[in-house]
Amino acid sequence: MKTWKSSIKVSSSVAFTIAAIAWLTSSPTHAQSKLPANVAIRAQDACVEQARAKGFSLENVVSVESANADTVRVVLNLTQNGQQYKLTCNYNKASGTSVYEDTNSTTYKYQPLINPWLLGLVLPLVGLGLLWLWTRSRGSDKYDRYTRKDQDRRSEGIIRIRSDRLEIHSGPGTTYRITGNLRNGQRVILSGRYNNNWAELADGGWIPLQYVETNAQYTH
Repeated sequence: MKTWKSSIKVSSSVAFTIAAIAWLTSSPTHAQSKLPANVAIRAQDACVEQARAKGFSLENVVSVESANADTVRVVLNLTQNGQQYKLTCNYNKASGTSVYEDTNSTTYKYQPLINPWLLGLVLPLVGLGLLWLWTRSRGSDKYDRYTRKDQDRRSEGIIRIRSDRLEIHSGPGTTYRITGNLRNGQRVILSGRYNNNWAELADGGWIPLQYVETNAQYTH
């Protein structure tokens, strides 16, 4: 009975020892512990210095471990121009040189949909297009948005003023340039377009409606 119990204890000890050895040899922490601290520091410093020389900024060190008897592999998280990179650097123990592996995988913290320089070209073109459309919509009839149309019924009027003449303006207001003048009692034909208290003449120009005595029976 004692012999059987002893055999179980021996077997359990052997199994535990084998499992512990397998775990230790496969553990990254154990593998990294074989790397001397001074070598790990030299490798890390060399890789970080080379990264900074290339314009990168260090975020953190991911790992430092032996790749083989001559090489230390250093993995770093780096940033450059708002982008994040995870790069692997191989440090040679004998020569003290470091070389980054060629990697195309990057994680972008920010990637604009349109490059700023392209946006600077597109916006002026869009603005010019909108300006052209707006100008075209106003081109043939400058005062459409300000006037009331009644073009099917023109009316005749007579100028009634106390002064010698009534000035004709290029638009419905005194701020527009003067294009001519009318005399008291002169007959005029109105186009049928009005803007507040201003009326358009059939042959062009605007006059204040208050100085026109109209005859609604006259039509074209």
